[in-house]
Amino acid sequence: MANEGKYLNLKPHVTSWSIYNVNGPYVTSSRIGTLAPAQFGGLSYQILEDKGGYVYIIQTESFGRVAIWAGDSDSSITGNPTYGAGSYTGSSSDGTYLNLSPAVDSWSVYNVNGPYVTTSRIGALAPAQYGGLSYAILGNPTTDVYIIQTESFGRVAIWAGDSDSSITENPTYGTGSYTGGSSDGTYLNLSPAVDSWSIYNVNGPYVTTSRIGALAPSQFGGLSYRILESKGNSVYVIQTESFGKVAIWAGDSDSTFTSYPTYGNTSTAPSPGGILSGINFDDAPVSIQTRATWRANPVQPAGMDGNLSTIKYIVIHHTAGAQPQVGTDYEVMRGIQNYHQSLGWGDIGYHFCIGQQGTVMEGRSLPQVGAHVGKPHNFDSIGVSLFGDFSYVKPGDTQLKKLVPLLKYLCERYNISPDNILGHRDMDSNYGATACPGNYFYNATNQLQEIRNAVQEQLRLKDSLSLSEKKQQLLEKMRTYFQGIPFFQDVPFNLTMWEQEGSFPISGNITMKVKLSFGTESNSPIANLINVNITEPQIKLEGPYFDLVREQKVDDIEFYNAKEAMEQLAEKLKGHGNVALSMGVSGDKILFNYVVNFNSMTLSDGSILASSCRITLEIDNNTFMTPDSYPVKVPNEEVALNIRAMDPQLAVGLATATAFLLIVAVMGTGGAGAAALSV
Repeated sequence: MANEGKYLNLKPHVTSWSIYNVNGPYVTSSRIGTLAPAQFGGLSYQILEDKGGYVYIIQTESFGRVAIWAGDSDSSITGNPTYGAGSYTGSSSDGTYLNLSPAVDSWSVYNVNGPYVTTSRIGALAPAQYGGLSYAILGNPTTDVYIIQTESFGRVAIWAGDSDSSITENPTYGTGSYTGGSSDGTYLNLSPAVDSWSIYNVNGPYVTTSRIGALAPSQFGGLSYRILESKGNSVYVIQTESFGKVAIWAGDSDSTFTSYPTYGNTSTAPSPGGILSGINFDDAPVSIQTRATWRANPVQPAGMDGNLSTIKYIVIHHTAGAQPQVGTDYEVMRGIQNYHQSLGWGDIGYHFCIGQQGTVMEGRSLPQVGAHVGKPHNFDSIGVSLFGDFSYVKPGDTQLKKLVPLLKYLCERYNISPDNILGHRDMDSNYGATACPGNYFYNATNQLQEIRNAVQEQLRLKDSLSLSEKKQQLLEKMRTYFQGIPFFQDVPFNLTMWEQEGSFPISGNITMKVKLSFGTESNSPIANLINVNITEPQIKLEGPYFDLVREQKVDDIEFYNAKEAMEQLAEKLKGHGNVALSMGVSGDKILFNYVVNFNSMTLSDGSILASSCRITLEIDNNTFMTPDSYPVKVPNEEVALNIRAMDPQLAVGLATATAFLLIVAVMGTGGAGAAALSV
């Protein structure tokens, strides 16, 4: 289309811009990552294809060839790039190149406009990993500070004023922003059908036992690289950012040679999976060092946000700190807490941290809300951070060996699916674009899928009980909570209730239904009228509103008091579950629904599971009666309308009192007669 060959410019005030697979779908739920124009002062990309509907194909090194929607005023299309970019690189302003010595492990980069101090760095380059790096100098704003173009960070500033750097007319090393010309003007294309393609040192030997890493064509829909040199015998030299200049054998039908790249060109990830290879998790039990052990500062209450409402996710981070870390694990932990508290966060933002010496440390104590991803997910997630910057290197085996067992423990303890182990970058982009937990780590684990798989496998190995055995043990443990509370003595708990809802009449017009389930229920499907956690303090029912509800005395039995029963149960569950009451309408019936959640119960094989018991009372139409001397039956539809019309807090009280009194009447009859309640 008309826009192909032009440049797409993303304006610098936009913090996050979603990108998608080339072939779609182009919807938020299917995005594969985000770009960060604001971080780099705007971004420009050459349009490789115009898909129509304001969807364009661009080339990025971090994600390869991707699709992007750009149909509003935050973007523009021009004949020349407006900003710096990942796929467009300007020429050197004065024809010189900055060369970073391979003796340096980590070299800080800064925003173009500074400040150029360590505390303000935005990332780090890794010359040692790539055998040195060279960049075209685009500007020189002050003494020994240069502007260069990088794919991973965009246009940045770098200080280079010592003997570890040099400035030459030609690049000394391979780089992200300088790419040598093809030896014969051709590109090597690796088929997307291949999962893993070995690479070697430039000078060999080119044998499997000597490979230094692997590329992952299938992960990125194929890969294309400019050929820098031909070594003969189908061995070629290419430039990758993750491994620097390397050799690759390409002598079969899975590779092709063209004058233009067939696929995207990315080198930020070795093959998916593999970084956990050789790590034995069986001899890595979880040992978490307490706050007292690393001498944590006291919590600053003003900066805290209360307790977690629920726990759905585990979010993995990297601290993006010095790589390798400087100091002991405890020293780094205290430094992070000091920094986070200086921001007014009240405490260290993460719940757990793993240092490079292999120490697992308790951070912000659970169940306190963390400060690691932003709202709303601070309120439903646990934050786990690894010390270090994994933009260009992977975490060490010492850290990885502790990460998987910790995640397994958290999944068991809080009933979290391994599928809900995510990276910071996976959370909603509204909370700010981020590459956390680092491009290399994220891509090397196939977007953390290798981590999730390893946790799942560890859970499976421990999971020796059959499904029926689990159900039996869970039911027995539930009964221990119910025992001694008279209200529950007539509830016929049995194993069939795991499969289907048990249903039986307890009076002529009321039916009890009981269902057992794995997991806990946070939102009741029955609560279309009222939903209240009855373990919280209830509003008082004295005054005129109490007159709205009247118990029909039956056998004068006060023994079955549901409110007291639920309070007793809640006390037994303290710290291990909760009880919730909801009220709703289904057809012409009114429903009172009690959900008893058991957050965690340890079974004989050591596995920890959550479960719930739902007890529902279905009240037939015309069960409720007016409080007059000559009571009149009230249709359930009118009862529901009255409740909906009340002030929400009073409605809670009404529902609570109604449910409690209803059960007193029903259970007191021994199954005979109707329950008459007044509204």
